[in-house]
Amino acid sequence: ELASHAKTCEDPESFVFTPFDITRTAGHKSDSQGTVRISPWQLKNDHRDLEGTKEEIETLAHDVLHSGLRESAFLKRLPGVFPELKYLTDTDEAKDILGETKCALLIMYWLTNNHVEAFTRGQESGRKLSEMSWSQILSLTECVQSQEVLIAVLVVMLVYAFGKLPKFRAQLAPSAERSTQVLTHVLDTCPKVLPSYWCLNDQCQRLAWLCLTRDFDFRQFLYAETVPANLTALKEMLQEESRQGMCEQQCLNTYLSCLFVELAASLGKQSLDGSLYMTEDRWHECELGLDALRHLDSESEQEIYDRILQSRADTIRFGFSVVKPESRAQARLACICNIWNLEDWTSLSKAFEEGLQTEERLALTNYLCADGISAKPGFLLIKCREFMENAMENAEVGLVPALRILLKVHRAVAREFGSSTRT
Repeated sequence: ELASHAKTCEDPESFVFTPFDITRTAGHKSDSQGTVRISPWQLKNDHRDLEGTKEEIETLAHDVLHSGLRESAFLKRLPGVFPELKYLTDTDEAKDILGETKCALLIMYWLTNNHVEAFTRGQESGRKLSEMSWSQILSLTECVQSQEVLIAVLVVMLVYAFGKLPKFRAQLAPSAERSTQVLTHVLDTCPKVLPSYWCLNDQCQRLAWLCLTRDFDFRQFLYAETVPANLTALKEMLQEESRQGMCEQQCLNTYLSCLFVELAASLGKQSLDGSLYMTEDRWHECELGLDALRHLDSESEQEIYDRILQSRADTIRFGFSVVKPESRAQARLACICNIWNLEDWTSLSKAFEEGLQTEERLALTNYLCADGISAKPGFLLIKCREFMENAMENAEVGLVPALRILLKVHRAVAREFGSSTRT
């Protein structure tokens, strides 16, 4: 492949850039022989090709909004519009990511055409999204009825996939730890490997860049696994756009739409038969988070975070006080433990207040209330919901031992990273 590439390549910049990997030869020669395989993500410099891609994307967006394009025709056109989709076919992991990406693009189609039946067709009848919730979602994502915003969000949903692709990360951003770091590095240093992004006009490209490079995990925010300091990156995004003369509200609405679509498409690898993830119960939790984030331009990080805690308290109907640390700690635990009813809340509160010793309760409260801004460090409790739910379901474990383990983890991390100035 490399020899053939040397003969046919007409772009010196692309040739020097050429990423590749080495595949070991099968059989007894595997220890000493391999083959150079050129990777699909090459620099795209051909002006005519880029203009063609731009025209295809603009035409697709126009047809989605105005021509009554059928779902089957929309799906059929995607590979011809977005050349990067061909990158997602060589491994099972890549194919799973392709499923999520296609689902995200389909969700954009369903939203812009008000196809609630298509969005919910694969959902269990007892959990199916209601018409009222669908109306709320349409209101949230109203900004995508603008062709320019629709183009930006379609490209965001496409490009987002590559931050999760191991080979893409290894070859183009080997030092990156998270998907947003992968995308930030690639979009800042070699964006031409993503022609659907590179061909956009300046405003669409800027909007897409902002949505793709924010180091923020919405699902972790919903679960209260993050801390208020994680919201700072989003506030800075809006402040920067205001200085650049862009509309803060448009930027925020576009970003919130991207968060919703990404989450709704997260089970796309299982099926494209609607959004399997965004059922009525999951929309309720998602809505609480999106509603809190709508105040990014007017409230502090702590105030926005407290909205999540207050909403959970209102749903369960327990008293919550933002000025009482133990109240905030218990509300955060309710989010982490995925508690939605008063009976489960009572069990959690009893385990916290009566099961723990006074010293344990005070220490855990301090850790859970550290915001990462004025009280540092604040600790991200990644996959803590899974841990707590499993402990609650295991009769041999239960809440009190799980809370003690959570405290032990905090103490161990504090010893290891207590001097860190990072969240």
